[in-house]
Amino acid sequence: MEYGGLMACLDDLFVVPQSRNKGLATAALIQVRDFCKSIGIRAITVEVSHSNGSAQTVYRRLGLAEARDRRLLALALASPAHVV
Repeated sequence: MEYGGLMACLDDLFVVPQSRNKGLATAALIQVRDFCKSIGIRAITVEVSHSNGSAQTVYRRLGLAEARDRRLLALALASPAHVV
C-alpha cells in the first residue's frame, strides 16, 4: 500500500507506425491519468521494454518514473503472444 490505495496498471499501449509522433499516446495517457484520478486511483504503473526508448520518453514526459524500490515480477501462464 505504498500509495495508500488502489493502483492502475497499463500493460499495453500501442500506436501503429503510421500514426506515431502525432501525440496520440500522450493524449491517451492524459485521458487514462485523468480518469484514474477521477475515480480515486492513487498511482499508475506501466510496463515498458528496456529497449523501447520512445515509449519511455512519452511516459517520463507525463511524470512516470522508475520505482526505486520495486521490480516487476511475472509468472507466464501461457506463451507470449506479441502482436505487431
